[in-house]
Amino acid sequence: MAQQLTGLKAAQDTEKVAQDTEKVAQDTEKAAQDTERRRRSPSARAVLNRALERWPWATLDGRASQLVAELPNAEKWEVTGAYKGRLPGPLESDLYVSLHALWDERGQPTDGVLRIPTRELLRRMGKGDGGGQYAALEDGLARLAAVRFVGRSVLPSGRKRLRLFGLIDDADVTEDGTTEVRLSRALCTAMATEGRGLDATRYFALERPIARRLYRYLDYRRQRGAKAGAIPELSLPLRELAAELPIRRATSRDQRRTLNPAHGELTAAGFLSGAKYVRHGRGLWSVVYHFGSGTQVAPSQPSPVSDGIADRVERAMRELRDPTSAGFYAGAVQALGLDAFDFELGRIREQLRDGLDVATARKFFTAAVKRRTGGAGTMGRGRPQGTP
Repeated sequence: MAQQLTGLKAAQDTEKVAQDTEKVAQDTEKAAQDTERRRRSPSARAVLNRALERWPWATLDGRASQLVAELPNAEKWEVTGAYKGRLPGPLESDLYVSLHALWDERGQPTDGVLRIPTRELLRRMGKGDGGGQYAALEDGLARLAAVRFVGRSVLPSGRKRLRLFGLIDDADVTEDGTTEVRLSRALCTAMATEGRGLDATRYFALERPIARRLYRYLDYRRQRGAKAGAIPELSLPLRELAAELPIRRATSRDQRRTLNPAHGELTAAGFLSGAKYVRHGRGLWSVVYHFGSGTQVAPSQPSPVSDGIADRVERAMRELRDPTSAGFYAGAVQALGLDAFDFELGRIREQLRDGLDVATARKFFTAAVKRRTGGAGTMGRGRPQGTP
């Protein structure tokens, strides 16, 4: 009897191990599918309202219930109409870009009416089609319908001006799997004459919400006022940039920490060739952006190197306390490969723990990269601070 019980328990344990193994395999397959969905994005242009590319209306963390900003032209900008206690966040930003890409794809209908299978809309956003995704989409549409913009300014004549408008007028999600959205009539009218195009493929290939938001913002700012195409370099006050994205962290140090991962990702993607912080006084900083010539954020068949560049760049900038050399570190990852880059950075990390100062550590790391690459001049713009 005891042997039978022992055998039964062993069989049960074996079955449990098999079930756990199968679950791990299913989870791995699901993760791979999610990654592929995220990378697969519509090759399309999204036509967007110019003002909404610069002025803040969606948060990076989805937690705010109201946004108020004083704009450079003395206009006061308010965003109200929180749904379930919060304003639009990263998901609503993605939904906004997807809908406006669809609007352009459908010939920019003047009535703003768009009809699409709900599953297809989720796919365009890089999302799955589970029940939770449908519920999040419905909440996202509700937030886009609820949000209202209030702009108060003074005209050159001295008269006050009040502007009120929203993003979408109404939405209808049916049980048969169809979503119908009517974009704001005011926005459709404005976009038909003053809209600007955004590469939706580039946008959805980026991973982090801060990288996507910064990409939209910089792509607008570098085109604005350029007489012959996009400008190659742009300098922005850090406070202004943080207020308009918006980054709700108060100190310049925290603002730079928030931006650094986006700088690494956009540099690895080829949109930027470098990003440099310049200090002008106590608490006063600017960011100088150098734009790259790359035309894609990520290759259609990502290699292991391109897949990990952004994380390595962020890690190197953090450990070497060097937030201004994203272009150099991205080039180093591409030239060395992930394993060699990790090995060299690991060696420097150990030396830092043993008391090596950061400035010398940067020089050692640069020398190691030169040694491995034969001194090839193919790195991104800039070298770590304090290196020759």
